[in-house]
Amino acid sequence: MHRILPFIALVAVLASLAVAQDQRPPRPMLDYQTRTPWLPETPGVTSGAMGGFLNPAAWTTLDRLRPELAIWFDDQDEREGWLDNWGLATSGWLGFGMNSQTFVREDGSTFRVTDWQTGVSGGDRTGRLGLGYRWSTDDDELAGREQALVLGGLLRPGSRLSLGLAHTLSVESTAHQTTADLGLRPLGSDRLTLFADYTLDDGRKLDEGYWGAGLTVQPVHGLHLGATVRDDPWSDDLVWLVNVGLTVTDLGLHVLPQLADEDAYERTSVAIRFNPPGRNLVDRVTAPWEAPPRRYAPLDLENRYLTYQKYQLFDQKRVAWLDLAAYLDAIEADGSLSGVVVDLRDFVARPSLAWELRGRLSRLQERGLEVVVLVNRVDMIRYYLASVADRIVIDPEGDLVLQGVASGRTYFADMLEKMGLGYQELRYFRYKSAAETGSRMTMSEGQREQSQRVVDVIYEEVREVVGRDRQLTDDEFDGLVDDAVGLVPRQALERGLVDAIGRRHDVVDWLRRERGGAVIAGPDPRRRPGAYPETRWGEPPRIAVVYAVGGCAMDSGIEGRATSRHLGRLASDPDVAAVVLRADSPGGDPLPSDLVAEGLRRCREAGKPVIVSQGDVAASGGYWISMNGDEILTTPLTLTGSIGVIAAWVHDDNGGEKLGLNYDGVQRGAHADLLRQIRVPGLGVAVPHRALDEQELDLVHDYIMEAYDGFVERVAEGRDLDEDKVREVAQGRVWMGGDAIERGLCDDFGGLTGAIELARARAGIAADEEAVITEYPPRPLIDLRGLLGGGLPAWPFGLPLAPLARLTGAGGDEAAPAWATFDGASPASGPAPSLDYARWFLDTVSEDMGRPRVVLPPENLPHGWALPE
Repeated sequence: MHRILPFIALVAVLASLAVAQDQRPPRPMLDYQTRTPWLPETPGVTSGAMGGFLNPAAWTTLDRLRPELAIWFDDQDEREGWLDNWGLATSGWLGFGMNSQTFVREDGSTFRVTDWQTGVSGGDRTGRLGLGYRWSTDDDELAGREQALVLGGLLRPGSRLSLGLAHTLSVESTAHQTTADLGLRPLGSDRLTLFADYTLDDGRKLDEGYWGAGLTVQPVHGLHLGATVRDDPWSDDLVWLVNVGLTVTDLGLHVLPQLADEDAYERTSVAIRFNPPGRNLVDRVTAPWEAPPRRYAPLDLENRYLTYQKYQLFDQKRVAWLDLAAYLDAIEADGSLSGVVVDLRDFVARPSLAWELRGRLSRLQERGLEVVVLVNRVDMIRYYLASVADRIVIDPEGDLVLQGVASGRTYFADMLEKMGLGYQELRYFRYKSAAETGSRMTMSEGQREQSQRVVDVIYEEVREVVGRDRQLTDDEFDGLVDDAVGLVPRQALERGLVDAIGRRHDVVDWLRRERGGAVIAGPDPRRRPGAYPETRWGEPPRIAVVYAVGGCAMDSGIEGRATSRHLGRLASDPDVAAVVLRADSPGGDPLPSDLVAEGLRRCREAGKPVIVSQGDVAASGGYWISMNGDEILTTPLTLTGSIGVIAAWVHDDNGGEKLGLNYDGVQRGAHADLLRQIRVPGLGVAVPHRALDEQELDLVHDYIMEAYDGFVERVAEGRDLDEDKVREVAQGRVWMGGDAIERGLCDDFGGLTGAIELARARAGIAADEEAVITEYPPRPLIDLRGLLGGGLPAWPFGLPLAPLARLTGAGGDEAAPAWATFDGASPASGPAPSLDYARWFLDTVSEDMGRPRVVLPPENLPHGWALPE
């Protein structure tokens, strides 16, 4: 409603002006009915530069950075050898136009009048307002021209209706003219457009205006066929205009013959539009005279970190996945490309995004494009990605390390005992092992079972795709991992793991020499999806992408409080057609988890399709926030499930005595001292002064079991599963993506872009129909600490966080090579912004000790995984 209010206000103003009729004959103004034969339709329907000259609100209807330039003229020859009638206009928030006309006096002499106009326009695709200033030059006094203000409004409440209103008001007298126009699209697209207009000069009654009506059809995109009939103000005749238009790439041409009522030919107008609205009859065929060389699109990911979001300004380190996906769409849409050169030197990616990027590169190959990859220091995840290429080129000083996959971490029960700290693991499920590291020194059987499955699935996924694309048997791949481990470039080339040794200039030379003089050049901007201004009326449907990334907490990580509120707004927003949730969380607090899950449920109840896309980890609380999607897409590398609840209690057990400390106090209530702590003065270190007693242990047990039952019930409801079936796959068990699909916890493999495509389909949005993707949280503007050279990594949503040291320290298994540098902590690339997950995990389980937590333990993650940005 708020978008329509400015239009209503404009109508009210014009109505008030219309009643103040000037009783003297009107002073001549630019006559819309007879002096605009170059306009294919009405101002509001034609839009852009041409429509904006008559209704300034139409100047910004193209919604593109490139303004339109329109030029028009006709063949009416009042003065022999002269171009008597012509004009031009540009579009944009600041518009400009001029129209020059030649008039004939009764004695046969001629005079010329040139009308000029400039002004501003603004609004959104539902409603716009514009204000222009018009003046005249040449023989304007002979024509009685006056300086005027032009106030315009354009309302497009949906894809089928356009309402335009323009009022030209003289600043030298009370003369004015009002033009209203109407556009209808019965099919909801520009295939068929019906239009009409009505013009009223001052001094005339409402029923004494002049009308026009017509239609335009596009049997194919870019071919415009139309006709218009107008009431001639100077006679009782009708004037007919025919419109034959053609749009090819960045050029539109309209030829408009004009006939009188007696079928007498009057004139032919020609309109040329540069950067016109709408699609093109020809936009994917290279003109024969261009004959460009073969082109390979560059994909420069050198020393970049592929993640979800980035700062809007001065962020050269991160690459946002949806930005990269849009570029890949442009490559895919450009039929003139021969291939793509991907620079993966020192590249860091989340495993789930590396899997999705690999799939997109494979899709380019299916469309006939050759993929060339440049690498230097290669580990398992980088080689998993690079192996999709038709040609892999490794740096002469690089290396290839296939070290395998490991999962594990340090156990510290003995350390706690030596420190004088007691530890009570409040665990009641075989696989929910998040708190076991403080209660024992070796991995439990349940944890060993599920961890081995995680390692096996990741290893076998890498072995399968690498073996398929590099023609390696399973035994050959196993031999590389177990015997070779690390290879220098020469050895990698001899074993067929790479195709050449070289650097970027060597790739350029190879393309020129072996691929017919091919060059590295980006996709043609004219061929990318959405490159041409759309003519869809009204706001296009929106697909909201919501990132729930990090630990499940109220005001950090997934930001349960703010995210749930935003989901509530999406549920009630009629412009939002579908919601996609990207879940990448190891869990944490049940409360923010349930708030987000409830927000998704409200979106579903509002009739909006909800698709959940799981990232690297969507387990425990991360699965909680996933379970209410209409469909859940996961990846082969995703850790999910872990439906269970855990808690732990750390307390003083002679540690205070060793330090010469003792807690003493008074209380009323049997459990009043439960949370009272023994503190080390000046150090800020404190722990509860006693263990949980038997009664308290029973209470915690009941609390955890009730939370677990609630978790299971919610999963059964959200996934439409039998509760007993959920309990069979619960018990805190971590499942890999494929295992989760088999057990009904997820629906299919797919990445974030796949989830968006599925959301489009579920919302009934055609594949070629425009849709707007919005992100939440919105991308922050700038990383001030990074810009100023600060040493602290910054959370991408704005709040800088100090680095957190690992509790277990360096060395041991924590220092083992990672199968994938998830957090970017490789010597080649330097650390990418992240948090130490092990420390965060301990903080989470100890923050409110005894309170149930839905969290994945660090040992379930392959080495190197860190809290995602």
